Amino acid sequence: MRVLLCLLFWSSWALAADPFTPSAVQKGSLKTQIASPPSAQVVTIGFYPVSVHQLDIADNTYYIDTYVWLRWKGAIDPTKTIEFVNMVEDWNRRQTFLLSKPKTEADGSTYQIMRVEGLFA
Repeated sequence: MRVLLCLLFWSSWALAADPFTPSAVQKGSLKTQIASPPSAQVVTIGFYPVSVHQLDIADNTYYIDTYVWLRWKGAIDPTKTIEFVNMVEDWNRRQTFLLSKPKTEADGSTYQIMRVEGLFA
């Protein structure tokens, strides 16, 4: 499946009159979203990687040790439902919150930081 998608993209790119101008196959109807809907709760996420180990090119996997922080305003706590969908092995995952409970900042936002270690794809 991965090879087929690459071939379709490559053929549409290679056959274009100007390879740097998207062809009809590559063009879509995606539009940028100027602002979030009023009902959405925006969560800002960042990470500070500490180290990357066991980089396996053949399996497309790597083991990472990183800090992940979240900042949000609103009633929903995203730390309760955060999921790392590209984690390969859940049994060796370590996810530790550094704050015992999310911290309320001076601007009214809420902040939490966690350390995450695991094998990712």
